[in-house]
Amino acid sequence: MCREVTVGHKILDMLRSSVMAAMTVDYKEAHLKLMNWSDTIKNDFVLGNAIALGPTPKRIFGRCVLAVSSEEKGESQLSVEQVKSLGYRELQKEVRLRGLDGRKDTAEMRRILLKEAVELSDDSTMNGNKNEHHGQNDHGKGITVNTNDDDIKIQLQRSPGSGGDLEETLRVTIEAGEAGKWKLAVRKLKQLSKAHEIEGSPVPHSALLSTLQSMDNEKHASESARRVIELMCSNGHQLPAELCNSLADTACYVNNVDAALAMVEAMSRSNTEITQETYVALLEALIRDTSHRSSEEGTLILRAMIVDSDITPGLSLFAKVGNLCIREESFESVFQVLSLVKASGYELDTIASAESGRAVLAAGIIAAEKLNNVPLGLRLLTAAEKADVSPSRGDTLTCQISKETFNAALVLHSKAIQNAKEENNWKLGVKILELMSARSLRPNAKTWSTVLSLCAKNEKSRKATAILFDWVQKFEAGEVEAPNLRTFNYCINVCEVCGETELTLAVLEKMKSIHETEGNVITFNIALKRLAKEGNWGGCEGIIIGMLKSQIEPSVVSYTTAIGACASASPPNPRMASEWMRRMKMRSVFPNYHTYNSVLSSCLDGTLEGCIEASRVATKFVEDAEAEIKSCALEDPNNEKERDYITTVPDKYSLNLATSLIKQLRLCWRRGDIDMEEAKRTIRVPLLKLVDFSVENVRGEMGDDDDECLEWHHLKKREVV
Repeated sequence: MCREVTVGHKILDMLRSSVMAAMTVDYKEAHLKLMNWSDTIKNDFVLGNAIALGPTPKRIFGRCVLAVSSEEKGESQLSVEQVKSLGYRELQKEVRLRGLDGRKDTAEMRRILLKEAVELSDDSTMNGNKNEHHGQNDHGKGITVNTNDDDIKIQLQRSPGSGGDLEETLRVTIEAGEAGKWKLAVRKLKQLSKAHEIEGSPVPHSALLSTLQSMDNEKHASESARRVIELMCSNGHQLPAELCNSLADTACYVNNVDAALAMVEAMSRSNTEITQETYVALLEALIRDTSHRSSEEGTLILRAMIVDSDITPGLSLFAKVGNLCIREESFESVFQVLSLVKASGYELDTIASAESGRAVLAAGIIAAEKLNNVPLGLRLLTAAEKADVSPSRGDTLTCQISKETFNAALVLHSKAIQNAKEENNWKLGVKILELMSARSLRPNAKTWSTVLSLCAKNEKSRKATAILFDWVQKFEAGEVEAPNLRTFNYCINVCEVCGETELTLAVLEKMKSIHETEGNVITFNIALKRLAKEGNWGGCEGIIIGMLKSQIEPSVVSYTTAIGACASASPPNPRMASEWMRRMKMRSVFPNYHTYNSVLSSCLDGTLEGCIEASRVATKFVEDAEAEIKSCALEDPNNEKERDYITTVPDKYSLNLATSLIKQLRLCWRRGDIDMEEAKRTIRVPLLKLVDFSVENVRGEMGDDDDECLEWHHLKKREVV
């Protein structure tokens, strides 16, 4: 037969012999299990003077009668020992991960996780084909021993003051509390709670209250106070508001954040008033606690103050929680703090008048930069700007709150300028650049160059020049790098395009003072372009001579522009255009199809001499193009970006020019300047060949001996400037 044996004081020897007789495993394994059981029994019963009442197993308050190690239970998501070691915040986290409500007391959440851990352990044991009996935490069922002996029943009674008599235990508990002996009161309350749980009745309010009162202002009683408050709440008693707030403040003072959070949660569940001082102390403790991530709890406490307790937190509290979120890199929580600021009745456009308000905005600026929310970051700076902090600016003071805020504001403005560039919005770019200067933010050279090039792209010469001169002024003050020659060239070019001659000269003078040079090849090319539009080929010649004297080698663009001046002259000057082509070849600068087109365009002067010069140029044009095609230079992928500058393959404009020159030749023989047959036999042949030119025809005429690409004599010597 089998009877139930509930283990208590002074029975370890009997238990050892009984269990050893019932075990079906070897002696060593039985001894290890028995040692675990014995330690549990000693801790839970002998030291606590606890017994089980009645002939059947009862639920024991506190730890279970039989504790089995996690190794015996097998692997689980959370072992029993791990669950027992979790604090209040960790318990909340685990419970919420399982989709359950985290607004429970510590014991209830621990019970939920222990139940899951024991079930997983039992499943593991079943899979291992082990026939062992396990006890559950808070639901001990004693130890059942199978023996062949007579039935064994062991039952011990409590002493009257230790739970044996409810009234006597209540009296002893109240007396200990009134005497200020909180440790004794807690022990007696535990025994009283066990007895009432067995009886199925609630613990008297007087015992709980006297125990709580004995722990007021006790630094080491926070955990015990938390248990008593949660026990009062679970028994349906009204919590003493003033006393509970005082105990929570003490827990915050000793940095027992888990206990304080559990107390405040219990007070919230029981609709007990929570004072502003308690909320503030709890937030201060959360901020001091670096062992846990507390930003979420901080925002929830702020929300509870506003929604549940109808308390308006000070801006300093919002600033501290915002900085906590930044410290823990919980940037989304910063936006929640800003929302709570507005929900409290504050206006973002006015809070920057106080230093704590500027700190709140500073946290939002940092979060906006980290989350790449440029519009929000600029909106917060605009709100700071509207605050009345004369004679200073609110946005300037906000940016100077911390180094992190300053850097975040600088990055936000730089990103905004890049966005303006992508949208081709020069007004926005200029506005943001002006705001950077007003907010004491120093743009770097890249930012200055971006805004200037944006204005130049939109042909805003005056604004581009003003930005360049401001940049030079900042450089002279030692705040930024000097504008490079390329930047000056942007400005010179837009001034030339807009016909601002005076601005062009001013920019050239400024460039000379900064870089002590007349410019580079691009600068001279810009000046050549302006003269070419006017057809001033003589001026172009003077500039190119000046370039050579300054040891600046003219590029193919320089010579082509000078030839273009010959074509724009009135009348066109084909002789000078051919002379420029001869000179550029002497300098090892070879023409491209733009160059040939410019020379052919200069030959449209209505004279026979122009036709003769065009015929000669067309011959060389076709020869260079065929050589390039046979060299396979068109198939070279590395030259894809440079092809427009180096290729000599005729385009449609080349063919149109050749057609126009043939018509001009026809007019010449009709006027009697040349015999028609001779003109057709000599001058017109190269022009017709240029009209009929195509890449496919040249490749089709390549024989078997031309399988290997020839070296194109121009390719290695051509450069793009």
